[in-house]
Amino acid sequence: MADSVYGPYTYRGRFCEEYSTDHGTFFTYHNQTYFTYGVPENLGTGEEIDPYYRTTKMVYAHYKDNGDIVTDPFIREVGVGQYDASWDEIRGEWFFAASDSIVKKENAGGFEIRGIKDGAYLYFQNVNGMRQNALLRLRLANGNASPCTVEVRENSPFGAVLGVVKAENTGGFDVFRTFDCRLENTHGTHSLCFVFRGEAEEPARFEDFSFEHVRP
Repeated sequence: MADSVYGPYTYRGRFCEEYSTDHGTFFTYHNQTYFTYGVPENLGTGEEIDPYYRTTKMVYAHYKDNGDIVTDPFIREVGVGQYDASWDEIRGEWFFAASDSIVKKENAGGFEIRGIKDGAYLYFQNVNGMRQNALLRLRLANGNASPCTVEVRENSPFGAVLGVVKAENTGGFDVFRTFDCRLENTHGTHSLCFVFRGEAEEPARFEDFSFEHVRP
């Protein structure tokens, strides 16, 4: 790592622990940063590794406050641009698209979403396995006297409203609380867009979301 392309450079270790990662590059799309790279095509098949044929993989990339790059082992396994309602959590930094003000910032538990302004949005496409009228659980921090309202919309910031969350003061921007919301949705796959509304300069900070897991 270096502050300038001309160096001097300091070695800080690996950020993508996977067999024979090569030919990597970074790009930004819809305000999300990606790292894409090659691995042997038959990696994970149990066969002898083929050194000649490659397949491309892609993960979200995040930056710590000290400049270190972080990728998610979980996302390396499940892929980008899709989510599942059965997961224990869907992290805020895994968004597929976000408004320009949104930034990913390091915190004690990993990363949180900051830069939320009135009208800002986070978009998560293809959330699979959602139950009909699912119970959504958002983890938010609000350090303001005024509440933050989160509109849960389908497909876009202008889509149909599936539910609304009102997040009151949580005791500070470093105190995250869970706010529940019963959605009006059909069973199956939905693309969710969280649109934030609030009078404060920074209405809230966002950690993650999940769904109620009903045992059969």
